[in-house]
Amino acid sequence: MRKVCCFISFCLLLAIGVNAQEPVLYRLSALEKSNIGFVSLSDNYPLSSHPDSLAIPDIKAKGPKSAKYFKLDQTYRKRFLSGTKTAETDQVFIYDYATNALAAFAVKDLNVVAVLNLYSDESDWPYAQEDYMIGFEIQTDRLKGFGDDFNTVLVAPGKKNPFGGQALKPVVWKKIKASEYPKKAIKKDVALQPGKYIAGSSYRFERDGLQYFIRDYLQNDHVFARRLVVLQSKTEKIIFEKVYSESEGVSLAPLNYVDNDKDTSINQWTGKLFKNGATVIFGFEYQSFGCPGITILGKPVKEIYINCDNRH
Repeated sequence: MRKVCCFISFCLLLAIGVNAQEPVLYRLSALEKSNIGFVSLSDNYPLSSHPDSLAIPDIKAKGPKSAKYFKLDQTYRKRFLSGTKTAETDQVFIYDYATNALAAFAVKDLNVVAVLNLYSDESDWPYAQEDYMIGFEIQTDRLKGFGDDFNTVLVAPGKKNPFGGQALKPVVWKKIKASEYPKKAIKKDVALQPGKYIAGSSYRFERDGLQYFIRDYLQNDHVFARRLVVLQSKTEKIIFEKVYSESEGVSLAPLNYVDNDKDTSINQWTGKLFKNGATVIFGFEYQSFGCPGITILGKPVKEIYINCDNRH
């Protein structure tokens, strides 16, 4: 009986673990080729110089122009799918969280292609396999209802659609008095260096039972950092706080609707991105070298990162 109970407990824990896994997300980018988009999975496709694990075939016969973009044959396709743990029976779900448009493509129907990255050119010939992005070719004329630049598009390969089916909403910041900003001291692990910054303007937003407060911190009259505090509306309990600050390769994204005369872009988004998931919020930083993250305001709070193949 004990063995049966242990087995059942193990199965339940396994199921919980599997269900708790967050989807692996990628970006969709437009290529110069007409009606062709591209999803690079290279962030999760480790490359090796060993001949039996090469990601691309010998390209010397193709020449520098033809080798910039080509379809992988069956041998290298299988290596790619195996390396990314993708099955031919999986689907590639493409979702625009601004318009709530969703498209699904069967992996077996998609070409796997190698695309020379933007920082390589014909002067680097012959190209090394590390110079390539490898992923799925997408016919963009099948993406009805999607934005033109794909800036609000996420991609999740897998067996089931992870997206919740409700468009996210832009955060609408409203300026508040300094006295209305939460008075709780900044946590040590997210603290700003004392005396280095001056507190600036504060803003508030409320949605789905959560209150969001953000405050500018200035250095030499420049907004150098921001502190975000998220409270439960009913209890006013702080469930999340984070300091975003500028550094090498990271700059602060403008706050929505605060400086419309200077920047009309929408950066911060919130809502239920995933099925049966907690509220998410993101869009506070621009990344020059890394990839942006999405904060999931669940129990516990999680941060997942979009695989954007950001290389230099």
